[in-house]
Amino acid sequence: MKTRLSLALLSCAVTALSAGLALRVGAAGAPSAPTVAWTPQKAASANAAIMAYLGEPVPPPADLDPKYTAEGLAATFQAACAKLGFELQTLAVDDTEFPFLVYGVVSGTRDLQPVQNAIRALPGYGYGGSVGLRRNGRTYFSLNLMPHDQYPRAQREAIQRRLMIRLQMLGAQVSDSTP
Repeated sequence: MKTRLSLALLSCAVTALSAGLALRVGAAGAPSAPTVAWTPQKAASANAAIMAYLGEPVPPPADLDPKYTAEGLAATFQAACAKLGFELQTLAVDDTEFPFLVYGVVSGTRDLQPVQNAIRALPGYGYGGSVGLRRNGRTYFSLNLMPHDQYPRAQREAIQRRLMIRLQMLGAQVSDSTP
């Protein structure tokens, strides 16, 4: 009984596959129209939808702990790199919105995992995501040093929606601008 059922199912599958191939073969010779008509208006609408989803940049809290300021983050990242023997070629902090992100270039093609671990070990800091690229004997990076529990509760979702895109943009910006 099982064998007959299996053979019947196999026969149905082969028939369906053959019919699908016949349809594709028959349609191949016929003129075809595009199934989706792309227009600049549709693209603009899609971009508007993405921007609406991302929302507005999140401002830093008024009572921002000094360790999360641009200066505090830069000093912490520099200290972690120095401790590990990583040579920083450039370091910057994106403070255009919250949380602030560090980005730059390290000499050599380095794995940034040791830096991430060193930062996790520091009180009040964490690893909140990163983007890295190794190219031409350099390591380009963008990194969030702020633990998620430091995000204002009412803005956590907005921060999460924008965070990875910001990291990717900063990583691309620094890798594209360095010869």
